[in-house]
Amino acid sequence: EFASLKALQSIDKSDPEAVEAFKDEHYLSDDDLAMLQTIRIPAERSGSFVTLASGLPGDTDALAIRANARLVAATLKAGQSTEYQIAPGRKVYLVPASGQIEINGVVAAAGDGVAISDESLLRVSAQQDSEIVLVDVA
Repeated sequence: EFASLKALQSIDKSDPEAVEAFKDEHYLSDDDLAMLQTIRIPAERSGSFVTLASGLPGDTDALAIRANARLVAATLKAGQSTEYQIAPGRKVYLVPASGQIEINGVVAAAGDGVAISDESLLRVSAQQDSEIVLVDVA
């Protein structure tokens, strides 16, 4: 469970009493706790794109997938901007999950899908606090 995983990040794992209290609070067995400790939480998405899953070489910190694709996400506050480089021959599909953004001069609101090809750089600016999901494919 994601809530348990986030909570696990805040306890002192070298303190046996804290670990036992955490297991009791979240109804976890020793095996459950061991499994949670192997899961890496993706980097914070605030202010820039972070790769969450990828089948592309070099994306070693992301969940590995068997596809020539990359899934990235970003959280932008109103007024923040970020960029995403698009390799030659690749296409991007972008959706603001919440908020409103401007992508290379085109405005998109929550739920709007934006298909992008023949571009090398995306400049994304948040007009409102926004969560963005982007898929990069060949």
